[in-house]
Amino acid sequence: MASAGSSFPGSTNSLSVIGPQYCTPYPIDLRIVKKVMTISDGNFVVTDSAGNILFKVKGVLLTFIHQRRHLLDAAGIPIVTLQSK
Repeated sequence: MASAGSSFPGSTNSLSVIGPQYCTPYPIDLRIVKKVMTISDGNFVVTDSAGNILFKVKGVLLTFIHQRRHLLDAAGIPIVTLQSK
């Protein structure tokens, strides 16, 4: 069942979990590029097809139990922290 504010197909409402400034009204191709020469595992960037950096993902050192990663915008401003259960 779709609740009010969900973005399921056929729903007239939409919901932005992180923020509408990170949403586009059309599909775009994204590429994930892992930086090989880093001390911390899990650091990579998300680019568009032209190579422009849209997001950065940084793994946090010494969080093996919680496996946290920070999603940053292109300027390096934190958007959200992702944590595996």
